[in-house]
Amino acid sequence: MSDALQELIDRHAIKRLKGRYFRLVDAQDWGAWRKLFTDDVHVELLGADHTVDGADAFLAFVRETTEGARTIRHGHTPELTIDGPAEAYGTWALGDYVEWPPDPETGTRRGWEGYGRYDETYRKVDGEWKIAGLRITYTRLDPLPRQQLPHGGPGVPEVPLRSFGSEAEEAPSAETAQDLLDIELISELKARYFRLVDDQNWDAWRGLFTDDARLDLADGYVIDGADAFVAMVRETLADARSAMNGHMPEITIDGPTEAHGTWVLDEYVEHASDSATGERRGFRGYGYERETYRKVDGVWKIAGMRLNYVRLDPLPARPLPERVAGLET
Repeated sequence: MSDALQELIDRHAIKRLKGRYFRLVDAQDWGAWRKLFTDDVHVELLGADHTVDGADAFLAFVRETTEGARTIRHGHTPELTIDGPAEAYGTWALGDYVEWPPDPETGTRRGWEGYGRYDETYRKVDGEWKIAGLRITYTRLDPLPRQQLPHGGPGVPEVPLRSFGSEAEEAPSAETAQDLLDIELISELKARYFRLVDDQNWDAWRGLFTDDARLDLADGYVIDGADAFVAMVRETLADARSAMNGHMPEITIDGPTEAHGTWVLDEYVEHASDSATGERRGFRGYGYERETYRKVDGVWKIAGMRLNYVRLDPLPARPLPERVAGLET
């Protein structure tokens, strides 16, 4: 195997490792999450004065501090350096949403939206990459609005929220150049999925699915067939603007024409304002999409999708200003 191919395989394995880090901590699957770290991991949480040594101690700390909380954590724009056969380091942009149960006396919300950076070191142990060091630097922590969000609201889909089961798997990472190419092609398929639905280019979007695609949108709400799914989404978003994003893919190639993957979902959907009151209608959605893929005539397509919303936050009712302070021209 060439050095270049080995480095590509290592880079993919580390990205997959970080994807599992976020998914498993959100699912609070502590046993599977523990396996992602070396036993002697060193963690700096809020600077060098607040450190935790050892994977067991770090897990216990995170488990205690997130007890009862609902979290959505994202990592973006990785910069990875492979230092040798078994050492590497990397940097990730951080975005997280953490909410505990409301204050029992006042009912006010408790939590934050955080932005910052992860700086990490990695070590290969028995052929598997693990996190050996972790430093979290927050550049901004915004407390959640204190007022309790309503359940549902104008423009918010009536679907049940459900936790995304960890569905932890020990599937091997990519091992060949063809695996890496297929993973890249599937990632670009998903990028087109988001871009084309935001553009409402329905004919092109239809081409991303197999004819017999099966879509599980919520408990008991299943759509069979790509034509029916596209028609439903087209009708739902007829008066809407959307900005849909997917992050932290974990893609496994199951064979020459079969694959599956998981994506973190972050979407913004705003329908036309209420014609009588001018109030906004729409939501911010957070969750996961688990998908299957099939190669048809040499092209990867989406063959199945299971959507899990963890949070659906209605947009504030007050209309947005025509201009944003600081951006006047």
